[in-house]
Amino acid sequence: MNNITGILLKEFGPPSEQSIEYADLSLPDILPNQVLIKMKMAPINPSDIMLMEGLYGDKPDLPCIIGNSGVGIVDKIGLAVAGLKVGQAVVCPARLGNWCSSFIAEGAEVFPLPPGIDPEQAALISSNASTAVRLLSDFQKLNMGDWIAVNAGNSSLAHNIVQLAKARSVNTLVLVRDPKWSAPLMEIGATAVISDEDSFKDKLAELNHRAQINLGFNLSGGKQLKRLAKCMNKGGTIVTAGAMSREKFNVSLGSMIFNDITYKGFWMTDWYRHATAANKQTMLNELAAHIRSGVLHSPVEQVYRLDQAMEAITHAMREGRDGKILLRMS
Repeated sequence: MNNITGILLKEFGPPSEQSIEYADLSLPDILPNQVLIKMKMAPINPSDIMLMEGLYGDKPDLPCIIGNSGVGIVDKIGLAVAGLKVGQAVVCPARLGNWCSSFIAEGAEVFPLPPGIDPEQAALISSNASTAVRLLSDFQKLNMGDWIAVNAGNSSLAHNIVQLAKARSVNTLVLVRDPKWSAPLMEIGATAVISDEDSFKDKLAELNHRAQINLGFNLSGGKQLKRLAKCMNKGGTIVTAGAMSREKFNVSLGSMIFNDITYKGFWMTDWYRHATAANKQTMLNELAAHIRSGVLHSPVEQVYRLDQAMEAITHAMREGRDGKILLRMS
């Protein structure tokens, strides 16, 4: 048996001391086709908050350990598992239950990361970074000089989209609520930024002569979705991959009827469930190389111990943060 600690979700609803518990648990010995992963770091993502509230696409049986991404190292390997070694940094990208000191996974669920990646950045690779690369790759062919648009510009996902778009020589128009985010976004590679305090019509008119935007990414919802639609070229596509504003989705019928905008959705968890192991590993290797070279970097505001999970969750739910909130397991 292996003694571990983990964060248990006991009931759905707003996260609280009653619904979240830091608990002592035990794991059985691993089977021949399994590995024991010692967790190092995990982020608190909007999807984790939604799962705790019972609003996520998956609704697991309770109680259960939560946390849908993170990075760990291989601690033990079953006799039938090939291609892994003890001490290797790994992710299990389609697995719920990363907020714990250790867990058991099927060997086929485990994907190694190249050495030399900062653990904080590695913890984010299977969530935001992976979502960004799929959004940029799977909906339209983007050529050098093309434009995309994205809202919720202060989010880590938007930052990753901007950084990866820059690496592909693709221009980005980023929508933000607060103008304080404009300069930081330009510094990491955004081509243009429009804040809620700018004159939206004037700013957009300045871009119209050079920006034909056929692909947009909605990470917010609410009025930010309507603003995003106004940026789109006729016949463009908006892909929703988040709802960070928690506002009701407000899709303009005019954008659909008169501007022929197509609205789609994307769920990273579903991509992982259907992608081949080779495609997953190729993507993770590509992102790891971008992290190692400095192309891809997500700001981290604070790191908490696992036993401080409730405090960390509260922090992660604040508006206006300057970076991700992480849990450190060991």
